[in-house]
Amino acid sequence: MRLIVCLPLLALVYTAAAQSVSLDVGPINYRVNELEPEEPDQAMPVTLVCDFSSRGWTIQEGDLEEVTWWKEDEDIGEHGYEWEDRGRHEVLNYNTARNFVSYGTFNNYEGRTTLETTWQGRNRLTITRANIRDNGTWVCEVELFSGTQRHRAEATIYVEVRAKPRRPTIRAFYLPETNEVMMVCNSTDGNPGPTLSWWNNTLDNPRGREQLFRNALFRNYTNTKITGYEDAGATIRFQIDEERNLQDRYSCEAQHPLLFETRLFTNITLSRPGFPEIRVSPYMENNIPVGKDIVLECEATGQPEPVYVWRRIGQMLPNGQEFFVGEHLTIYDVQTSDEGRYECTAQNAFEERSSATSIIVRRQEATEVNDIALQVGDNKTDALMNAKIIGGIVGALLALVVTIVIIVIAVHLARRGGTTPNVYKEPGQSQPVAAETTALEIEMDAPETTPKEKEAAEYAALKDSEA
Repeated sequence: MRLIVCLPLLALVYTAAAQSVSLDVGPINYRVNELEPEEPDQAMPVTLVCDFSSRGWTIQEGDLEEVTWWKEDEDIGEHGYEWEDRGRHEVLNYNTARNFVSYGTFNNYEGRTTLETTWQGRNRLTITRANIRDNGTWVCEVELFSGTQRHRAEATIYVEVRAKPRRPTIRAFYLPETNEVMMVCNSTDGNPGPTLSWWNNTLDNPRGREQLFRNALFRNYTNTKITGYEDAGATIRFQIDEERNLQDRYSCEAQHPLLFETRLFTNITLSRPGFPEIRVSPYMENNIPVGKDIVLECEATGQPEPVYVWRRIGQMLPNGQEFFVGEHLTIYDVQTSDEGRYECTAQNAFEERSSATSIIVRRQEATEVNDIALQVGDNKTDALMNAKIIGGIVGALLALVVTIVIIVIAVHLARRGGTTPNVYKEPGQSQPVAAETTALEIEMDAPETTPKEKEAAEYAALKDSEA
């Protein structure tokens, strides 16, 4: 009885085990060159092949559910979403039920990749223009249904995107403790990393063009799995002598498969330091407010790069030290006690040169005097303009007053109904001016009589004549 019950279960297990999906991956390694921005027409697309087939059953139309392509990377979360687990970024996902392709947010694959897939087993992803972020491991994943059974399979493909390195950069440092020069050469953004070598190209070198070192004395692979680039570096360090090494010329050269026989190189010539240039930021040397922070900056030419030493002539530095080594000297909360002359010395293996500047702190009293002087200067500057404006206003007021007076006189004369009487003076007649003036004033000031008063006056005059 138990055997009869177990037989269907065993058959189901056998069927599930017999049915599977296999992936037929094309080349598992691809190599493509990253092109420069000025070479868009020379892009060669790369097609990743990941076809699928079934074992123990026949794939029917509708059995294919999803096709997903991933790019493995270790900076998960920086460019993608939380569901992008297993250290992978989703490039695209094709859902057959919706007949829709969705793209992930990593490396802008939409518009740069195309997917060709069919339910019969074709699954191919084409990258139309590869860049360095495409370098690394790719994963194709296929999911199908067979009745009630889900079948899933995945495969990995490695893509190598080769990129040209940048021209090397060189920095030379002076080590005063050992009287040595250390020169560091770096070349970035190459894949694979370039091979670096140091050369002595001094013209009068008795040994001619001399190769000092080949390959890197050290290599620094910075974020290789994240950026895809390999950053290479090489350093040399040697004792220096003024008579022997002054004006020596060295070069760092980079070799790379994409450069073929061409080499990228950078030269450096050892030289004495120039006189330092001192700047006080953010104020002028003689106009520093009390309580502010200032930075004294010192800069000089020369190879190897000079070492900068700050001193305060005749006094200790504000921090209580006798000297300070560094390109920038910061003074916090400046006070009048910080005034003085500050000297910067630039020193390398061949010579040391100094420059100095004076620091003057602006006191509070001086601030008030300057504000008053500034105000007086502004007043003097505007005096002429103000005088012109005031003169124009006074002139306009005088013209207005004269006009009003004329109007008042005209109205007064109109009310009298006549003009001012003409007082005639005989040639030989002597009349007092004061009396004439008084009579005129009385006549002008006498009020006008009404008709009844005039009639009464005429009747009184008639009575007087009869008497």
